[in-house]
Amino acid sequence: MTFSSEFLVKLMRDLNKLKFEWKINLICTGDEVRLEAERKDKVTGTLHSIITSYEFRDYNKKKDFQKISKDFIKRCNDHWKKRNIKEDFSLPSFTWVPNFFRHFYNFRKIIGSGGVYIFDIETNWDNDWTEQGRRNKIFKCGVVYSYDDKKYHKFVTAQRMINFIERAKLFVTYNGEGFDFLVLKKYGLKLRKYKNAWRPVGIKSFDIMNEIVRWKKEWNYYRKLPSLDEMMYWNFGIKKSDYDKDDLSDIMRHCIEDVKYTKRLFERDLWIIPLVLIKDFPNTEEELTRIDEIRNWKMF
Repeated sequence: MTFSSEFLVKLMRDLNKLKFEWKINLICTGDEVRLEAERKDKVTGTLHSIITSYEFRDYNKKKDFQKISKDFIKRCNDHWKKRNIKEDFSLPSFTWVPNFFRHFYNFRKIIGSGGVYIFDIETNWDNDWTEQGRRNKIFKCGVVYSYDDKKYHKFVTAQRMINFIERAKLFVTYNGEGFDFLVLKKYGLKLRKYKNAWRPVGIKSFDIMNEIVRWKKEWNYYRKLPSLDEMMYWNFGIKKSDYDKDDLSDIMRHCIEDVKYTKRLFERDLWIIPLVLIKDFPNTEEELTRIDEIRNWKMF
């Protein structure tokens, strides 16, 4: 048995309610949750750290997240008091709580005014993921969810899909600015370059993956960004189903599934963001100094 994503969210929220001046990292390795806390002594410059693990077999009830948070807070406070340090406690600073949730809600406010479309496309498969390689991929099918009529619209031609989505005020995608938009450009979608991404002309864009990129912490620089499948597993405990890449009807089913998952993330008020270790870690001297900070499945 393992800790559920719901349990981890509740633990995170419970810690977030407390007045606490330690920087906290949460690491989940299935049947174990490890909490790491760091706090710098402003007088001496000494960095104090606490690491405590909690196993599922000992904390497997619904409200045990409260026991974990209280125990960990007590350990940190006891550690700090032994050094006779008296400081005013401020609100917590968690490296694994992304600040973009407020920004996320600002976009959701325009749902009531109409024109919010969530979409995904499927293309031919090859291993060329350069910008030109993404441009060259061939459209197979696409699915658009419209908040105006609350329906999923299916397309097998790119031109018809573009004609439909051009009326939108806001696009919601998962890596649309890095993939879908580039594919659709050759079919008529007008784009503009925005930093390291591509955005449609005259239509706002909310790319969930790009929001993760914007708020990714510097110490996570060499971590692989989570796929939609990984986000769904960590936030909802489900995985995308397999599909036949040569069967158009099965590809369409898979595309609808992706749009539904993107919609669920868009409507969620709190995300858990897993950052996966990249296998081919850089080997320069400066980059190697980060190795001790890189751990698998570490969260904000």
